[in-house]
Amino acid sequence: MRSQLKARLARQARAIFSTIGLCGLLGAAHAADKLVVQAGVPAPNTNAIAIYVAKQACLFRDEGLQVDLQYTSGAPLATQLVAGDKADIALVSYEPYLLGYDKGIRGKFFYQAFDRLIYFIGVPVDSDIKSIADLKGRKIGVSNMGSATVIVGKSMLRSAGLEPVDSAFLPVGIGDSALAALRGNQVQAVALWDAAFAGLERSGAKFRYLYHPEIADFGNGGYFASDKTLASKRDQLERFSRALAKANLFMLANPQQTLEMYWRANPAGKSGLDAASANEKGMAEIRFKSPYFERKKDDTFGRLDEVLYEKYQKMMKEEGSLATLVPVKSFMDGSLLPAANRFDRDAVMQKARAWTGSEVCN
Repeated sequence: MRSQLKARLARQARAIFSTIGLCGLLGAAHAADKLVVQAGVPAPNTNAIAIYVAKQACLFRDEGLQVDLQYTSGAPLATQLVAGDKADIALVSYEPYLLGYDKGIRGKFFYQAFDRLIYFIGVPVDSDIKSIADLKGRKIGVSNMGSATVIVGKSMLRSAGLEPVDSAFLPVGIGDSALAALRGNQVQAVALWDAAFAGLERSGAKFRYLYHPEIADFGNGGYFASDKTLASKRDQLERFSRALAKANLFMLANPQQTLEMYWRANPAGKSGLDAASANEKGMAEIRFKSPYFERKKDDTFGRLDEVLYEKYQKMMKEEGSLATLVPVKSFMDGSLLPAANRFDRDAVMQKARAWTGSEVCN
């Protein structure tokens, strides 16, 4: 009887400890801090590729985060939602905040997403247009007349001594409609943004690109949070930024797996008659996008450039799209960047090069 009682107590103890262990595991699973990111685009595209990599390569998980990515009809709405604390972070270009500042939009950018200005002009690679000055008398296609590409395009024309009149621009949309306008000679150039050009490159179109002579190195997009979120979720935002920095290194170290992650997030981005042609087109898109995430070995990921920011908003004001200059201290907060860049870069590169996709986080 004593041996049976002893055995029964042992079984009960094991069950209790098993339950405790299970609860501990469940507790750990639910311990991740949740952040909601509002992307300023209606569907997945390459501008959010760092988030796709950070999620699937388990970089957010390693930082104790669960990140949910949502899409909106455009950057203005995403900016408004985050400024109103309806989401934690917005991945948006800078213009909606600058244009909405006078209307009461508040918050700050804490991590710069890109390393170059995302707006520029493309001409067919066989075009006789070699410089901005050669655009004199030519039509430039834009997605719509409200696009920031019109502002940048006018500034580019002005830099070459050309008169930047509205009639120089023609709305042609993006994708196939933009290509049709070029091939039909309705326009001789298109002013778009990097992700739109990346899609055209994926389709096989080849361009010569013209960049703004003064602000081409300004990455005019980043991660934005309200002042309330910056104060109350500082630790989470630091870990979020660190995962993004690691994702930047991952993309540069393993572009093939980066492409696979992009396709998982955006199946519509995969095109080609067979696997080989799909991979060729996809890698062309990744190579086109990669320079927007490049950093020197010891450079700061997410670096916010105050000097180029001042130049950029002054350009917007000169083109009549911005009534009031927004003080840099009201626009950006770089205090999270030291923590974001505090990690072993060699270890991340090693992990990225060895990544085969056998483990994919959601």
